[in-house]
Amino acid sequence: MDRLWEHPHSMIDRSIAVKDKLCWCLPSVYGERYALAACEGGSVLLDVEGGTFFQLNSVAAAICRGLARDEPVADIAHALAGTYHIPLDQAARDIASVLDQFGQTPALTGHNPIRFEADAGGYLLRWHGQDVCQLNAQGTSLIRRPGAAIAESPLPLMWTAPHVLVLHGRLVLHASAVRHGDGALAFCGPSGVGKTTLAHLFGKREQSVLAEDLLLIAFDGTTPEVILGGEAGVRGWAERHIAQFAAGGPVSTDDLLRASDGVRVPLRELWFLGRSDAPDSVIRHKPLLGVEALVLLLQNSFAELGQRAVWTELLEANRRVANATPAQRAWCPKGLEVLREAVAAYR
Repeated sequence: MDRLWEHPHSMIDRSIAVKDKLCWCLPSVYGERYALAACEGGSVLLDVEGGTFFQLNSVAAAICRGLARDEPVADIAHALAGTYHIPLDQAARDIASVLDQFGQTPALTGHNPIRFEADAGGYLLRWHGQDVCQLNAQGTSLIRRPGAAIAESPLPLMWTAPHVLVLHGRLVLHASAVRHGDGALAFCGPSGVGKTTLAHLFGKREQSVLAEDLLLIAFDGTTPEVILGGEAGVRGWAERHIAQFAAGGPVSTDDLLRASDGVRVPLRELWFLGRSDAPDSVIRHKPLLGVEALVLLLQNSFAELGQRAVWTELLEANRRVANATPAQRAWCPKGLEVLREAVAAYR
């Protein structure tokens, strides 16, 4: 069997699996440490204690579903052998491999200079190891830490804002977006990949820019919707409270939470951006399976608070987005002029 996960990612009452709903994976003997979400083309497993998530192959997903139902290992092995037409001893080894991998601690890559650490007062935001501000446990108030760097900048408030929204059950993506027909087209990706530039270039084609870096998502039934003015509301909250924050006074998040109360339009399409080495002015695309989109959505969510309830809610919310929204990889040419030509020519 292939390894349970291709490679690990970090973000970042018990229920049972039914169709594509979120389920808890593994019985209480494992501390209910894992949650499993199914999408088109596969499943994602989330470690709710550490925030690490994995894309599962079909055999590993079947094993996890069996474990989630408290099925005996022997029964799971017989089911695997029948479904995948493999010898019974191979099915047993596959199950042993999955259980062994549950016990391993994955080596994570990458480093985020912004970190939240839980403490007695709630959450401490640190930047490059320096204390910046304290967010209370309820996410209703924050205050600057004495001696914090960049205290008179809106950056600490902008860093904290999406995590406050997530703590209150809102979904926020690291994405830009433009109007697209009667809805929105979103561009996801890490800083520096060109989200804002691409949004403004599409904006010049009479597709108004809805967000440059923070995209607030809500749901109308099963349909994900972009909150118009959501990012502007977040930025407005930060600007209004810079002086109070710098002076060391407590900053309320009440009006920040109202940023998610605006008018909405359906999220019609998602692009996950990359850079193309091709010399021509063409935007290249590759459609994504739902499970591939889910992994990329989790990578572009805000989950640094390190709280299992937050991680679980993000898995379910992003699963709903991945199942409802067409998504694709989009490779854009390097260089502003070439990219401008590519956007002008895009149909």
